[in-house]
Formats: sequence, structure tokens, C-alpha cells
Amino acid sequence: MLNPIRKKIEEVRNSGETTKKYWIIVFSVVTMAIVVVVWFFYAGFAVKTAEKKTVSAGFWPVFKNSFLAITDSLKEKFYDLILKERTISL
Repeated sequence: MLNPIRKKIEEVRNSGETTKKYWIIVFSVVTMAIVVVVWFFYAGFAVKTAEKKTVSAGFWPVFKNSFLAITDSLKEKFYDLILKERTISL
């Protein structure tokens, strides 16, 4: 099975620039299509999972928790930056 694929790859390697560009575009389109299809399946699964959960959190509680988590993280990084011992080597 791999032998015909290797022959085709070798054929493309030995071909001109236009053929190489053609195959780059073809494989890019195929790869992007695969990624989009996998993403759609994942998104559908995630939506079904989210529909099963009935969490009644409003906008403000979620915003508050996210804001506090971000500010705590920023404070920690800021304090690490300020209080960190610095050495200077000459």
C-alpha cells in the first residue's frame, strides 16, 4: 500500500514547480477539510454535553469569578517580577 504513495511522492519531487504548487494546494485543502470536519464533530459533541448540564449561572457570577482568577494570576506574576532577586554579572 505504501509503495504507490512513495512512487507518487517521488514523481512529485522530480516534477516542475507548477506541479509541486498544485499538489501543495490539493493537500492543504484536504487537510483543512479534515480539520474542519473533526472540529464540527467535536463542536457537536461539546454542545450535546453542555445541553445535558443545567447550570444556572448568570453573566455576573461568571464574570466575577473569571475577573478574580485573572487578577489573582496577574498579581502573582507582578509580585514575582517585583520581588524576584536579581543578579548582575559583569
